[in-house]
Amino acid sequence: METDLKDALRKFDRNTTIFQNKIDETIQLKKELAGLKISLQDEVSELNGCRKTLEETIRETTKASHPELVGLMTTSLSKQFLKLSGSLDGLMQELKSSHQYQERKLKKTSLYICVAFCLGSLLSGASLWYFFPQQTNYSLSQRHFDYLREGIMFRHAFKKLLPQEQEKLRAKMGDSWKGYYEEIMQN
Repeated sequence: METDLKDALRKFDRNTTIFQNKIDETIQLKKELAGLKISLQDEVSELNGCRKTLEETIRETTKASHPELVGLMTTSLSKQFLKLSGSLDGLMQELKSSHQYQERKLKKTSLYICVAFCLGSLLSGASLWYFFPQQTNYSLSQRHFDYLREGIMFRHAFKKLLPQEQEKLRAKMGDSWKGYYEEIMQN
């Protein structure tokens, strides 16, 4: 039973370590995701700013000489930025799904630890209930009742004896104690 307890504690420590590692990994992933999100937002805002600046520059320089070229370039750049935006959205979705997967994995691990703890508690309670008696019976047999009655009668009669007789009787009784206890232990 002691080795089972040690094994259970060892498993619980191992599961706790794994659980803590998964928590640390999830926290690290959240930090990385937050950093990537900020970085991506910065890139998108910078690209939007560049697009506007580029469009304005092209529009101003080519407006007088090539009005059709401005429209073609604007359309082409818009398509490229839409592709880039789609790629960024895909990356964000992939990061979100990875994060959700890690959270589900963490929930499963915590559920397993909770089930192991509850099962261990139930087994401990059941073993305590099984191995320790719930009810004890202290009833006396007829023979024990007779011994008790004779002992009480002897005690009352012993008080009525003279002190010299009481001492003689005690001296004679001292030799009989061993046999008395052996008889009680046999029954």
